[in-house]
Amino acid sequence: MRAAILANVLLSALLTALPARSHDSWFHVSQPGPAPLLTLGTGQHYPVQETAIAPEYLDRQGCRPADEPGGERSMRPLGYEGSRALRLQATPGARSCWAQLVPLDVEVQP
Repeated sequence: MRAAILANVLLSALLTALPARSHDSWFHVSQPGPAPLLTLGTGQHYPVQETAIAPEYLDRQGCRPADEPGGERSMRPLGYEGSRALRLQATPGARSCWAQLVPLDVEVQP
């Protein structure tokens, strides 16, 4: 009896989670080089960027140059690549780049 209840609870939890979907945001290197051109977009199926992220939604962002350990430099927004991605100019010699978006409230219909 106890095993049956546990199995039903577990099955209910799994079925409840199935309709949940998510999206993610990521960079794409659209032009490699000493100061790469990056695009930042969001979508439901990587690597397809479906929606651009507006610059005002970047809470913090930057690149860490290889020649400056521990240093950070901001990227420069250059406009949009269609409606699917924000274009950003990385700093010269960037080893890694990152972005932190402002939190957004999302209401999901049942």
